[in-house]
Amino acid sequence: MTARGWIGYLKVDLLSSSFQTLKDRRSWIRSTLDQARGKFNVSVGDLSPDGAVTRVTLCFALAGSSSSDVEGRLGSLRSLVSRMAEDHGLEVLDFWEEVLCDDDI
Repeated sequence: MTARGWIGYLKVDLLSSSFQTLKDRRSWIRSTLDQARGKFNVSVGDLSPDGAVTRVTLCFALAGSSSSDVEGRLGSLRSLVSRMAEDHGLEVLDFWEEVLCDDDI
């Protein structure tokens, strides 16, 4: 019998009125992604539109041995991003999350 694996995906869309330049936006994104990697061992990506100062789209992916582990880590990740967004005056527009078993892929 093969062990089952679980994969979690989280996409976050944010809006900022506090970033004045792309450098400001990239700095916040880099800090957020670095913290997420360090705390949750996730793969991360910035899918924000090129040249957009006020829009941010971040994606996170992780794997685990149980759905509860993956769901718990995604919940903690949502909390981290929400807190960091609030601390820097960003509005969370949308969270999209999915958890899949490798049998479903």
